[in-house]
Amino acid sequence: MTDNVYAPPKAELSPIHDSTAGHPFYVVSQRKFLILFFATVGIYQLFWHFKNWNQYRRASADSVWPVPRAIFSVFFVHALLRKVASRAEDLGAAPWNYRSTAWQLVVLLLASAVLEQLIKSSVGSTIAGLCSLLILAPMSFCYLAAQEHINAACGDAQGQGNDQLTTANIVWCVIGAVLWLFTLIGVFGRSYLEQT
Repeated sequence: MTDNVYAPPKAELSPIHDSTAGHPFYVVSQRKFLILFFATVGIYQLFWHFKNWNQYRRASADSVWPVPRAIFSVFFVHALLRKVASRAEDLGAAPWNYRSTAWQLVVLLLASAVLEQLIKSSVGSTIAGLCSLLILAPMSFCYLAAQEHINAACGDAQGQGNDQLTTANIVWCVIGAVLWLFTLIGVFGRSYLEQT
């Protein structure tokens, strides 16, 4: 306490705990990534792109807009992975052919969008629906390859700083379970109705 009665009051403020604070990209363990990616039927990739661009914007003070870059990730995935590769190489990591991973993601994201349109227009909707679920597997491999380099570029190769599921993660998993239920009913229920 000070003797100056005119001094403004001082409070000790502790920052909100954020395991990814200070990192230039979004650190997450591969285990947690897979759980959230598959539990949310792949919707987690939107959050993943947003968090990576948001972390990059904070660390670099670059004026990027994370929300549009997440929504239109197909156009920005090359730029993101190029920045990750550059950062990792600056830290002494072996060069990474990020272009290959980025192009694979572009193709898979475009294929997923086409399948979604086929489902909406009821053109081969059962097969398109099944393919849209199956495409999640190769997509997850690409994201895991990128995440491995992101974690290395942030000095947390195993992603231990963000390995535990939070309450929000569990809520998203529950929402994802409902999405899975509706998705499976949509894919296989339509097939059943077409046969009868």
